[in-house]
Amino acid sequence: RPSVGIFRGADRGFAAWPLLFMGEPEVGYYQDQIQSIQQIFAKYDDECIGKISLPKIPELLQELGRTKEVGDAVQNALTMSTVASATFEEVVQALKQHEVQGYMPQDAGAPPPDSTITPLTLMQRLDEYRQKCEEIGEYTEAKRARMKFEELKRQEELRQKRLVEQAQLHEMNEVEQAQKQQFLEFSAAWDRYMADYESTAYMSLERLKEQHAQDFAEFQDRAAKTSPIFKGSRGLLALRAKQEALAKLHRYAEATQVKKEADDMEKWEMAKAASERDGRLQRKEAKLRGSQQKALSALLKRIQRDRAEQIRHRQADSQRLIQRNKNLKMDLGKKQHAEFQRAELAIRSILSQPHEAQKLLDDNDPSYVARCAATGELPTWPAKGPKYQGSKLPKNYRPPGAVAGGRVPPRSAID
Repeated sequence: RPSVGIFRGADRGFAAWPLLFMGEPEVGYYQDQIQSIQQIFAKYDDECIGKISLPKIPELLQELGRTKEVGDAVQNALTMSTVASATFEEVVQALKQHEVQGYMPQDAGAPPPDSTITPLTLMQRLDEYRQKCEEIGEYTEAKRARMKFEELKRQEELRQKRLVEQAQLHEMNEVEQAQKQQFLEFSAAWDRYMADYESTAYMSLERLKEQHAQDFAEFQDRAAKTSPIFKGSRGLLALRAKQEALAKLHRYAEATQVKKEADDMEKWEMAKAASERDGRLQRKEAKLRGSQQKALSALLKRIQRDRAEQIRHRQADSQRLIQRNKNLKMDLGKKQHAEFQRAELAIRSILSQPHEAQKLLDDNDPSYVARCAATGELPTWPAKGPKYQGSKLPKNYRPPGAVAGGRVPPRSAID
């Protein structure tokens, strides 16, 4: 069956065409009337068992538009089969056989009608019967056969057109289903791609966060392991030197006083140094966190930008796919319209010449004839007589002036 982007073969959509030549033995050209017969049949099926009694058959067929004689003939035919009631299929088959026999030549030695008769062979027999009636002067029968021929031709033409339309509709539905399946696969592929992209983006974010956490931990370890180096100021060093000098001079009271002043200054300077160190560490930490936040923001922006770009690509691909499918359906519709017109001409040509069509089927494969009819190029009709050939010059004809071989001889040679 056709898939997206693949439409090969001129006989596409005409798989039902061989029915014109092979027929459907069960229903034939009565297929249009089966539904109405079923509805009327149900009215006479009092017991709702799918059967009606034989005495009700004439009344049933009269309601279907047949004559009482036809109803009696169908009833007699079913009575011969020793049944008290008949099913819907039995009534339809008996009616079909009776009407086929009614329009066939009633020769004494004629063989019984073929139960697998096709519409084409039935039209051929009706045409032969009409010609025979015209030869013997039975013009009433000839008119009756002609009317039945035209009715059968019209019904068969409508049936074949419906078959072509159904085949084309089935083909269009299959194309639509294939396009839907293709779009679902397209969406599923994009969903998988976006899911992989989101997973990759999430993993990138997690790796960056882990790296940032590791860098921050290393920074804290370095800060904890670094021991503060304290260097006293010049005033503190001067006090310590004065303290030692006083102690050497055994001036202990003054040395104690200087020591107290030096200790107080040292505590203040150590607190100041610790405060400055903590401030430096905080600034370094803030700088590290700021750089990490910038890196994380840059990664998030890059992911968002790539995500938006992928979404735009998906929308563009989706629009292209939808437009391509629309163009494909439009081209298929135009091609089907042209094929239907060619098929309509081929149907009319075949049904208008049942004898030549039958010869064509005898000489060629029915499926090959169906494909040729679908393309509007039927094989050559069998010739009815010898092929016409245009007028020719005699074999011993010589052009005037002694012209031979496209050359004119000199005057001396002619003389």
